[in-house]
Amino acid sequence: MRDADILQYYLEQQPGVMKVRVYERTNDASICYTGERKELLKALASYSQKMVTVPEDILEHSGRALNARYKEKLIGKLVFRAVEKLIIPLPVRNCLVCCRSLKYLHQDFPACAGAGWRCRYWTQQPLARLLPEETSVRPVR
Repeated sequence: MRDADILQYYLEQQPGVMKVRVYERTNDASICYTGERKELLKALASYSQKMVTVPEDILEHSGRALNARYKEKLIGKLVFRAVEKLIIPLPVRNCLVCCRSLKYLHQDFPACAGAGWRCRYWTQQPLARLLPEETSVRPVR
């Protein structure tokens, strides 16, 4: 990833280069440029990673590293979810969901109750009693 960032920085600094994309998986670069092709090819031929000095903040805050980190997290979550669905039976998974949701209910319910909010939707009253009086309820046909 660091090599791709250095190459991208080097190419963006060349005169006439408008946009650069470096694909690290395929080791390709697409370059949008204006001007002579010979000048760009000369700059590419003279490229050496050791001669390019890149500011550290560009390498530290690389979008490639961030994307790779989140991609690893996403793949890990997907694999964990698939294994969980295959191995753990449904009743046990339902109990786990209930246990995990207790944390959020414990945090949010006192805040809602303290604000005077009533959970109308948890009651078994008909819909007409829950809506304000000026709202009319028409049957759907």
